[in-house]
Amino acid sequence: MSADATAIQSGSSASSHAVTGKLRLATVRDLDGRTRASRRARELAAGFERDFGGDMSSGRRLAIERAAAMVALAEDAQTRRLAGDQSVSLEDVVRIDNAAARAVKAIGIKPGKPAGPTLAEHLAKRAAERDQKAPPA
Repeated sequence: MSADATAIQSGSSASSHAVTGKLRLATVRDLDGRTRASRRARELAAGFERDFGGDMSSGRRLAIERAAAMVALAEDAQTRRLAGDQSVSLEDVVRIDNAAARAVKAIGIKPGKPAGPTLAEHLAKRAAERDQKAPPA
C-alpha cells in the first residue's frame, strides 16, 4: 500500500469521526496539490468547468471532478507504461482509458471544433483572393 493511501486511511479512522462528529468525504478540491496528479486533476476539472461556464449543479460538479480524476489517472498509467513500467499492464491502460472516456462523455463534453478554418473554408478563401488579384480578361 502506498504512503498516500495509508495517510488517507489513518486520517479517516473512527476516532477522528468521534472528535468532529461528522464524516467528511474528500473530493478533488480537497487535494493539496503536492503531487503532479492532483495538480493535473484540478487543472482538468477547472477546464471542464470553464467548458460549461456559469453555475453548475452539485451533481454536474461531482461528475466533473470524477472525470478529471479519471483522465489524470489514465494519463499517468499511459505515461508509466510508455516509460517502460511493466507493473502497469496494457490491460490496465486500456481499462482506465475507457473509464476516463466514459466519465468525460457522461458530463456531456463533446469534442470541440478545431481552431481555425476547415480545409474547405481555407481553399474557398484562397480562391476568392486569387480571383480578386487576377487581371481582368
